[in-house]
Amino acid sequence: IFSEVMGRSPDISREMLKILAKQLQEALDNLLVFRNMSAPKRLAQRLVAFAGDRLPPVKLGIKQQELAELIGVSRMTIASALSELDAKGLVTRRYGHLVVEDPAALRAWMKS
Repeated sequence: IFSEVMGRSPDISREMLKILAKQLQEALDNLLVFRNMSAPKRLAQRLVAFAGDRLPPVKLGIKQQELAELIGVSRMTIASALSELDAKGLVTRRYGHLVVEDPAALRAWMKS
């Protein structure tokens, strides 16, 4: 049905293409910003996203190796970034999981 509507209505097709092009540009812009962030800030961004709107503290069952792969760094770099966040009281490392103590504070630190 979607392809039929798109085929019959050039105006709708153009508008859809504009929307998709804008979304793609925003994604590319976000990627460039993300790549220029330090590893701790990139990690903070992912942890804030994982925490979502849950009430603190937020327990996340994710391994350091998985985090490393998500943000494109080594596991050693993740360990160092987690140590930094832990020292600031933003994240607590536990066996088999992490605890985001205060997602709002982590978000604020990430943007600083």
